[in-house]
Amino acid sequence: MFDAGAMGKRIRLLRKQMNLTQEELAAQVGVSLSFMGHIERGTRQPSLDHLVRLSEKLGVSADFLLTGREMISITREQAHMLWDVAHNLGLTLEGLNMDEEEK
Repeated sequence: MFDAGAMGKRIRLLRKQMNLTQEELAAQVGVSLSFMGHIERGTRQPSLDHLVRLSEKLGVSADFLLTGREMISITREQAHMLWDVAHNLGLTLEGLNMDEEEK
């Protein structure tokens, strides 16, 4: 379930790590200072366009802002290697979709 408050906290943390003020980030994203404050408090949500701009300015994926999880891309060879290691350790990998033929 989406948590606007948690997203706002992630945005605030990333903004502060980049030494940006709310006003600076708001200007870069194209929203008002007031609206940026609402986003960081979780009382309002950015549009899809503003979410994409926020993710670009903060250097993270929109998925990370929304969920706190970063999606990564790996090659098929890396996926096989990860699957083999996990399998040998008796672990499963969430989000690694490989059919039996690929394993």
